[in-house]
Amino acid sequence: MVITISGLIFVAFATLFNKELKVLLFSRTIASATGVHESFVYCLFLGLCGLILAVNLPLVGGLMIFSLITCPAAAAYQICTGHKSVIVASTLFGMASAVIGFLVSYYLNLPTGACIVIASATIFAASASYRAFRRQRD
Repeated sequence: MVITISGLIFVAFATLFNKELKVLLFSRTIASATGVHESFVYCLFLGLCGLILAVNLPLVGGLMIFSLITCPAAAAYQICTGHKSVIVASTLFGMASAVIGFLVSYYLNLPTGACIVIASATIFAASASYRAFRRQRD
């Protein structure tokens, strides 16, 4: 229940401050120059991220959180070009990692967290290989 509530709070924050977050995460200097209250939005963003990590760390585990934060985003960055497509692909890769990990865990009777981490890393490896193959072909 706490994870769901903290997730909904973060989604509401990201929806309300979408433009500000885009500019702020690109460059704090540009955000300040364009009139965004960058200190307020940045502190709120870091606070919410810290809250979500603090809530999830004891329940989920550090390795899986790290894997689900970095691997889907890195995989999306390997194959996408625009900001919106990277966000959509990253979300889809994260969901696919979780679903594939759960299914593999269920059918092979293996630890769920480890299967999710392996699925996430495999998706990243596949996207990096695809990018290398595409670059070599061009």
